[in-house]
Amino acid sequence: MMRKDRHLNQTEIDRVLSISQKSYSYYEIEDRDIPLAILCKLSRFHNHLLIIC
Repeated sequence: MMRKDRHLNQTEIDRVLSISQKSYSYYEIEDRDIPLAILCKLSRFHNHLLIIC
């Protein structure tokens, strides 16, 4: 998991994504699908290329 590899907690990621900790938690445990806009922000934050087919 990229968040843990960078030693970040959910609250720090929530601030970057402008979402609640609860929402991020749902995405992280795969209880809900991540909206494309959030996925794009997350990919930019982690400096990863996002390829959508």
